Amino acid sequence: MSTIQTKTRVEESRHTYGGDFLRYGHDIALHYGFEPIASPKISREDHFLVRDPKDITKTKIARTFPEGDNRRPRSLFLPERKAALLRHVQNGLNGKFELPLMVHHFTEHYHKEKGPRTSLHLDIIGTSQSVAEAILIKTSIEILKEAGYKNLGIHVNSVGDRESMNRFSRELGMYYRRQLGELPAACRELCKSDVFSLLECPHDKCSIIREDAPRALSFLTEKSRQHFKEVLEHLEVFDLPYKISNYLVGNRALSCEALFEIREITDLSEEILAFGTRYDYFSRKLGLKREMPGVGIEISLPGECAKHIRKLSRPVKPKLYFVHLGFEAKLRGLPVLEELRQSDIQITHALIQEKLSPQLALAEKSKARHILIMGHKEAMEGTIIVRDMASREQDTVPVGSLVSYLRQVM
Repeated sequence: MSTIQTKTRVEESRHTYGGDFLRYGHDIALHYGFEPIASPKISREDHFLVRDPKDITKTKIARTFPEGDNRRPRSLFLPERKAALLRHVQNGLNGKFELPLMVHHFTEHYHKEKGPRTSLHLDIIGTSQSVAEAILIKTSIEILKEAGYKNLGIHVNSVGDRESMNRFSRELGMYYRRQLGELPAACRELCKSDVFSLLECPHDKCSIIREDAPRALSFLTEKSRQHFKEVLEHLEVFDLPYKISNYLVGNRALSCEALFEIREITDLSEEILAFGTRYDYFSRKLGLKREMPGVGIEISLPGECAKHIRKLSRPVKPKLYFVHLGFEAKLRGLPVLEELRQSDIQITHALIQEKLSPQLALAEKSKARHILIMGHKEAMEGTIIVRDMASREQDTVPVGSLVSYLRQVM
């Protein structure tokens, strides 16, 4: 499927998503390894745990912003939806699911200013690797391009691990308590319940006060600093414009490590189209039996999809399998996957697997005809090994010639 090019088609696409968004969002998510699941049902317990101030998290996850804050649809990344997903995954670990896991599903909601919205949720659960953020961002960017958005940029930040967040939270709380008399009355309560919220508050006074507030990046542990560095390296390989946004901090009860927004940038404004964050500690806060590190993104676009929803199935199983070894191979692997998608060549991968042997086992299980292998040497040289699984013969092919080579041997 070619990327939408004309202005007329772009304008039409932004008002008639429906089944189209379902179809190409599903297809692109599948290409990047996200299996479809039914939208997890949110239970009363999920609402209670993330909304009640007496819950096990000991803090309100829900935000209360002053009226007039229309910068983003507030439905983006509802914590109770994430709670429902993690419960769904835990209940399916005995047979239906196996970690690490990549899944996607659709939801529909109504925003009082923006009207009906359709959201695509992409989640990677069971890994703390930075490649998970890279896969989410790359997949989302390609879906938004298919929707007709061209001028896309990324805002990114990190609040780090538990130690990082605790240090940052203490300093931020001390700073705002010193400024308490200058805060609008409606925002003073936020200083007690969720001080992170004040960095995103749209009030003019809050915007001025936050300019001298502590920065989360200043409190990162070495481990968190390395994780964030790797996320940025992935963005640079994608050649995507990004900006460090010091005020993008999420919520302490839910978010950790990297946070990111994808925006459409115009001369007059920036519209937030997608929001993502890590939530490595959220499963434990919900009282689940095991800790399941995770990261997810929600793409929210205008339009309704309920009447278009049908059973979304995987097409014919791909006969190619991508295997990587080392960080550089991960870094260079995603552009290869996109080039194959643009050429209508389907492929399966396990980029969220760290070791080589599980990847080769999955490749054998998938009954792939050819395996594409990229290690550190190949990544640095711009080549890839293509192995015929029947004859066990293999060739080293320049990445730029990969599509033409595959068309000859497949």
